[in-house]
Amino acid sequence: MDMKRVTIGLVLLWVIALVPLGAADRSMALAMSIGQRGGDFSLGAEVMAPPLFDGLVTIYGGVDLQYKAGMVQGGEQEWYPYVLTSVGLQITAAQHDWMRLYASSALLVFVPSPEVGSLWHVGGYGGFGVEFFFASEGSGSYYFEIGGAGTTAKAIALAHKPYLGNGLTIKAGCRFLLC
Repeated sequence: MDMKRVTIGLVLLWVIALVPLGAADRSMALAMSIGQRGGDFSLGAEVMAPPLFDGLVTIYGGVDLQYKAGMVQGGEQEWYPYVLTSVGLQITAAQHDWMRLYASSALLVFVPSPEVGSLWHVGGYGGFGVEFFFASEGSGSYYFEIGGAGTTAKAIALAHKPYLGNGLTIKAGCRFLLC
């Protein structure tokens, strides 16, 4: 099974799993991001369920296509892809018409990748972010997030067996309401 099929399947699974019944009158969101997780380049997509408890808690799921710079034994430096999935909570600390401050935590799951020789691994993420709304209706936003990830996943096919997605995480992206 190739990485493209795995990524598409995981995104669809998160969308189906995170749509609560009877939530048509509230907003779901789709986000795209670019960033760095533990020194690895990251392109991500997230689906956020409608907020719970009067907007205080939001459940989200995401898929990140990560790229590790490294080399196989005796090879040249290249970018090696791997997939990282997450499911977590965002807790809103403060919200105004034009911005929102939040804390985020997630369970991370590494999908096996033959390119880096990784196996199934589980880890955790914690961080905080600020979201700036495009308009007072909040139809979309631009956000920055910073945090840290802890995992035991290693790229066993690469020289020196570096850790994957472990360390400081910085990302920026756009979030759009779907309904």
